[in-house]
Amino acid sequence: MFTIHRKTLFFVSVIAVAPWAWADGDKENEAELRRALMATRAGNYQSALPIFQRLAERGSPSAQHNLGVMHEHGHGVFRNYQDAFTWYRKAAEQGYAKAQYNLGVMYDGDKGIPRDDEKAFIWYRKAAEQNLAEAQYNLGIMYAAGQGVPRDHNKAFIWYRRAAEQGHPHAQHNLAVVYANGQGVPKDYVQAYKWFSLAARHGTIEQASAYRNTLAERMTGVQIDAAQRLIEAWRPEGGFLNHRE
Repeated sequence: MFTIHRKTLFFVSVIAVAPWAWADGDKENEAELRRALMATRAGNYQSALPIFQRLAERGSPSAQHNLGVMHEHGHGVFRNYQDAFTWYRKAAEQGYAKAQYNLGVMYDGDKGIPRDDEKAFIWYRKAAEQNLAEAQYNLGIMYAAGQGVPRDHNKAFIWYRRAAEQGHPHAQHNLAVVYANGQGVPKDYVQAYKWFSLAARHGTIEQASAYRNTLAERMTGVQIDAAQRLIEAWRPEGGFLNHRE
């Protein structure tokens, strides 16, 4: 029996996927946000903090999210989980996917607020529906475990696949396990071999290579050749590999 990789609770970094855009023509405020983001990349949090604070108070969801990350990690301010939660929620309620994911992490990990699996699921779902791979992966875990939602292996498969297609290594590993064990889908060793192989490329999941080799012993040469062709043809969808910070 192959086993899935368990959920890892980490916060999406302070660097935003794309700067939040103010109203058309308001280039001055957009330039301020860009300067703050560049300062965070250089580790100059003291310069970034007042810019994020000012823009967050004006309603920028990107600034609100990044201010939450600074409070969560103690970058330029004393670490304060409650303040992080407050700013994440403001951005999340405006539909900002990274903040929705980070809010889910806070509810999921009992970090600064009481643990609440149902609320974690709700916020992960909102971010996952915006194609955030980390949220899609965690949503798959929650469906597989019945955490905050009734257990549903087919829905776990759907969300693992969406994250895996973006290049999320842990989702690729878990998708391979689903195919190898036939959980929620019929057993498919060719697909399992493909996804174990893709997960192994990242070098962060030791089990992936071992599981692929174990699987190969159960497969015919024709099946392995078919899997290799799928691996060679695969290309990531979405932005997970390009925007990972």
